[in-house]
Amino acid sequence: MLLSPQQPITLTLTVRGRVENGAICGSLQNESFETGQIKRNAAPLTAEQNAAAMANIKEKLSSMVGQTACDALRIENGKLVKAGVVDGVGIALPAKPVRWISSLDGYRVAPAS
Repeated sequence: MLLSPQQPITLTLTVRGRVENGAICGSLQNESFETGQIKRNAAPLTAEQNAAAMANIKEKLSSMVGQTACDALRIENGKLVKAGVVDGVGIALPAKPVRWISSLDGYRVAPAS
């Protein structure tokens, strides 16, 4: 995930997923922050910098730990979209356009240039 559109900083967290009723679901857990990786300009932070940043992110996202989020893919108006819901949030998140890409396509997570 791109943390800021103005800076080339990315965050990678690993979350176990499962399929429920045709949706892809997962729950952010404390362990996700222990293995999380932050990169600046595509280069990993030092271990110390990463640990400090992950502790800060963990604190800010603590209310999300244990909450299940689910995304379902569907076709709307001829376009592939994903729509999601999160436990404890009383609204369904709006559908967002998506498309399948290959790592060979040359895409990367970075600010728009």
